[in-house]
Amino acid sequence: MSETKVCKFCQSEIPKKAKVCPNCKKTLKQGHGCLISLIVFIGMIVAIGYAIMSTDPEIYVEKSKIEEAVGCSQDEAKAIEDILKQCDITDYQDVKADEGLNGAWKKNDKGFRIEMQDGKEVLMWLNKNNKVIILKYGENMLYKKGKAKAKLTDYVLSSEEVTKWEVECKSQVEAMLKSPSSAKFGGWKYGKDKKQIVVQGYVDAENSFGAEIRSQFQFKINRKTEAITSFIFDGQELMQ
Repeated sequence: MSETKVCKFCQSEIPKKAKVCPNCKKTLKQGHGCLISLIVFIGMIVAIGYAIMSTDPEIYVEKSKIEEAVGCSQDEAKAIEDILKQCDITDYQDVKADEGLNGAWKKNDKGFRIEMQDGKEVLMWLNKNNKVIILKYGENMLYKKGKAKAKLTDYVLSSEEVTKWEVECKSQVEAMLKSPSSAKFGGWKYGKDKKQIVVQGYVDAENSFGAEIRSQFQFKINRKTEAITSFIFDGQELMQ
């Protein structure tokens, strides 16, 4: 293995480990100089970034859906979200401003639509200070005059309730069919108030002649006892 190298300045052959050329007297840079400089540079960038975030951490925090829609501060958004939680409004997909709702209660009120995961909507109004004054689902008042009047779950079935009552209603409907194995269900709709649950839908199934026909059905269930109080199939009430 060669014990010499070529000086990059005078091109003369010099000892391999020489740091200064014995001929032209110029200092020879070591191979790790660029790498060290790069590491120092990256370290400085990281340090500067950390210092900025420490000074103003909100710069790099993603804004919530409430902040984006309302244009409010984090504290104001948290106050709004706390009220939404009081009314069991937590699993929402988006919040959108709706100018058509502005001024519905007072002159400077701002209206918003809170879109739920299942496609339903809750309407929200804020005053000029970004405080919640009204939360409404359909015709049902959830929040008014600084107090929660009801919860969204009083009027909307949870995913667990949907699964439970679909299974039960399918069982009841299949018992009415000539060919239960041919049944194809669809058109599911759900309603709920403080007293009862309403489940509607249709079933396509073969009749005695093998022809597929569609039948509509509706169930009403007592929320307290969970007993079916009404079962309408093809327009006929079966719970006599």
